[in-house]
Amino acid sequence: MAWHTLADDYNWITPENVDAALDAIEVIVYEQQRGRLPDHQWDILRRAVLFRDDYCCANCHAENKRLDVHHIVPVDAGGSNLMSNLKALCRECHTFIHPWIKATP
Repeated sequence: MAWHTLADDYNWITPENVDAALDAIEVIVYEQQRGRLPDHQWDILRRAVLFRDDYCCANCHAENKRLDVHHIVPVDAGGSNLMSNLKALCRECHTFIHPWIKATP
């Protein structure tokens, strides 16, 4: 994969976002891995997605709600952990996509 492609995915990292930038190397490494990630690796990717999506639901733009990070193409269907395959969803929107997830306030 060309570096410019990776750089495009990480254009949200700026010097002002030092904490997020410190995790950037781990994000690059972890998102390249296939399948389910260990909890500590998933947490780093999750925080990066929430930050990128401005802590809002990518579907309904709800703020101040519990947010999940959703794989657009599920991992078990060949989807990746790339940031471009992940988006923040409020529990209601996530439940609409996956009805087996309990909706909670």
